[in-house]
Amino acid sequence: PQSFMRDEDREAHEAEMVAYTTLKVAHQFLRSPALGFIVLETQLTTLDLTGNPGIVSTLDSLGMLSQLEHLIVKDCTGLHGNIKVIYNLRELKTVHLANCKNIKDSLDPFSACRSLHSLRIYGSGLSGDVRPLGDCVLLENLFAMSCELSGDLQHLSSCTAMKYLKFNGAVDLEGSLDFASGMTQLKELSLCNTSVSGALGALAG
Repeated sequence: PQSFMRDEDREAHEAEMVAYTTLKVAHQFLRSPALGFIVLETQLTTLDLTGNPGIVSTLDSLGMLSQLEHLIVKDCTGLHGNIKVIYNLRELKTVHLANCKNIKDSLDPFSACRSLHSLRIYGSGLSGDVRPLGDCVLLENLFAMSCELSGDLQHLSSCTAMKYLKFNGAVDLEGSLDFASGMTQLKELSLCNTSVSGALGALAG
């Protein structure tokens, strides 16, 4: 039993458990077969594959990682397909899909991510109405520069925990600045080259 482990054995066991739940293999030039082994680690809470363009795959197999809280695949340009798997990953707090231009889908799956705190999708192929993000009421960071997004930003008024919000270049976004009136913790707002307009008074709070 663990209670009778020597101190050094217990430390080794705890280190093994950390490795089992956290996997960071950024910039290691992994190839597609690696993903097949990774998804067998069903207790993973953090998966960071940043900068591994050699993984040519969809995200579908990640549906087995039901405990996943942090999914970071920035610059994994070989990833493609949709993000329907997000519907199965209800514990997600961080999603980083930046520069994954071949991942193409709407934002609908994010409506299932009620624990989401940080979403970075700039440079990805995600597009469409921002309405689903209104269900992510704990969202603090949203970076969606140059994405082909549309709709009225009023849908985001429920995201009152927002701190950093960047939509530069999302030319089809519309509405007034009233959506931000309840975002009392907002530190940075960037809406350059969008169709959002209106008085700045909504930001006075």
